[in-house]
Parts: sequence; C-alpha cells; structure tokens
Amino acid sequence: PPTLRGLKPGTDIFISFASGSMAPFALNWVANLRRAGISELLVGALDDKMQQICEEQDIPTLPIDGSSIKARSAANLRFDYSAYKRMAALKVAFYTRILKMGFNVWACDADTAWMQHPSPFVNEYPMQHVDMLTTTDCIDVEGDTKGGCWHVDHNTGLVYMRARPAVLEFTAAWQQKIETSRDIMVRDQAALNLLMREGFRTKTWEPPPDKDGGKQVRPIYLAWNEKIKLARLPLRYFANGHTFFVQRLYARDDHPPPFALHMTYQYGDSSRFAYGKRQRMREARVWWVDPPSYFTE
Repeated sequence: PPTLRGLKPGTDIFISFASGSMAPFALNWVANLRRAGISELLVGALDDKMQQICEEQDIPTLPIDGSSIKARSAANLRFDYSAYKRMAALKVAFYTRILKMGFNVWACDADTAWMQHPSPFVNEYPMQHVDMLTTTDCIDVEGDTKGGCWHVDHNTGLVYMRARPAVLEFTAAWQQKIETSRDIMVRDQAALNLLMREGFRTKTWEPPPDKDGGKQVRPIYLAWNEKIKLARLPLRYFANGHTFFVQRLYARDDHPPPFALHMTYQYGDSSRFAYGKRQRMREARVWWVDPPSYFTE
C-alpha cells in the first residue's frame, strides 16, 4: 500500500485480518488505532468484500488468498473448526510476508482495541533485545508482574515479532505445524505453544548491561530449542477480557492505563457474528463503528 512504501525497515506495523463477514471488527480495530495516534497499520483482506471496504475507507490493505476458507459453514470462522484451522495458516503466512519486507509486526486479532502506542515498553531495556513477545491467558496480575505467568499458555491474539532471521525461521515452522498437524484443534495458538515448548528448559537469557543503567524487570527465556529470545507482554498493560471486564483493573487509581485490550473470556457470540464481544466493547466505549441508526431506531 502507498502509505507503507515510505516506511523504513524496522518500523513497527500493526497487522490484523478479516473477511467481509467480520468487517465491523476490522473497522473498529482501525478506529481504535487511529484514535491512539497509530497510523502504521495494515489489514489483510480474506475476500473481495473486505478488500473493497478497506479501499473505500482508505485503510491500508493487502489481499490474502482466502479461497481455502471460501466454503465454510459459519460467517464467524471460530464456529467452523476446519476453516478456522486453514485461516490460521493463512494469517501466519501473512505475518511472514510482512516480516520479510523488513517490518516488525504487531500481530493482532481484530477483537483487540489499542489505546496507546506500545513502543515505550518494547523499545526499553532490555526488551529491545527480544525476538518475540506474547500475551497470555493469565488472570493473575500480581503473579504476572513477579514472574510472567510462564505456566500459562501463550495467546496468539496479540504477538510482537521483530524482523530477524530467527523469527522468520520460526514463522515458517509455525505455519508448517498448523498445516501438517492432523489434529483439527492445532491452529495458530496451539501450534505456537507446541513449538515454543520444544527444548524449553526454563533457560533465561541474560541481556548485556545497559549503558544508561537500566534494570531488567521481566525475564527473557530461550524458547523453541533455544533459537528464540522470548518474553511476555505484561498483563498490567496488555489487558485481557478478565482483567478488564471482570476485575476492572483499569478503573483502579493505582493501575496504569492499558496499551491494549484483547477480548478473551467473552461469551454470547454465534456462528453468524461475535455479538457478545461487540456488546462488551460497546459498554467499554471501545466500539466506534455503529451507524447513527443504532442510536436513533
């Protein structure tokens, strides 16, 4: 897209994807990013309808060949396990495509909402040395702050990847794991967790001393047979559905405002649309794409 051509290699690009049936979530994802002052964004269009919507609304987009998921039983792909598995491989291939251009990737599901730019965290010592950072399904903020909740699975709804050879090697293996596993439930998240556990011995990686005297506050581990320097995005700043809606940590005076929210631990969706997630986002005032008729009719 023209808006991305002038960006320097090493720029962070926020990436999501959608088909036309889930376009409202993609549009809302874009709306939240723009409200946060983030313009380096890209939507992968899984069909012609999504491509047209992006072009009409001046949203940077690239097509993803979605022919493998065209025949599906649900508009909301999470309800068609086979199609969802195929889509998982497509989105990992899309991440690889952008990484090969030299851009760092914030891989986001469309049910995330960004509230501020996360560069202060990922670029501070020692996180600038990390290859990948992931979110988790942890709900224990205190435990996460102390140790990173490493007993809890990685969540692929929000992942940061730097354009480095080790990461490109990993995403190739990640896509292959999804495509070759006979288990229909091994999609992007399960595949990533299986790979990260290969040869994992809780071996930490010690960063070089910081010339400015910075201190390490979160552990960095060697994962995937010690090829990847991996860290966890802190739960205090990268909220999930439980910490945001149930614990309501963002409303506490002693809690910092989050960088982002991922709509996990939510219910009320159907095969037609993610109705429950949409309503939760409306209530939290992070849903910006309702037409005027929603409020007047």
